[in-house]
Amino acid sequence: MSAPPTVYEFVSVIREMIRHEDTVLNHRLSWMWTLQGLLFAAAGVLWDKDWRGVLLMGLVGLLASISIGYSLARGLRAVKELLSIAADQKQRHGEGAEMPPTIGARTKAVDWLLPGRLLPWVFGLAWIALILLRLIKR
Repeated sequence: MSAPPTVYEFVSVIREMIRHEDTVLNHRLSWMWTLQGLLFAAAGVLWDKDWRGVLLMGLVGLLASISIGYSLARGLRAVKELLSIAADQKQRHGEGAEMPPTIGARTKAVDWLLPGRLLPWVFGLAWIALILLRLIKR
């Protein structure tokens, strides 16, 4: 007994939605890397010239880390929800074992190590440290 074509089509749509979320997550990570790199470079140039400029770069970097981190967390949550929807659909039709997996990952990831979860915190903490160092040096 095989699943009706509608189940396969449904899971295929879910796969495409996950692919789209993954693309958007990659774009957000790229934006984060680019923006953070530019802000750290600007802070480095301003380090001995203008302490207020360093603080401004630090605040922008910290706010960007929070904002991008929030959007990355929502994207990762969307992927989890889509995987759950696909699993529910497969179980409802009793064909989960006969259908290919929705995505290739077979083991559960350590969520906090995912770049979309870890890197915004790393950058945010780096900006806090940089701001504190610059205020102390002032």
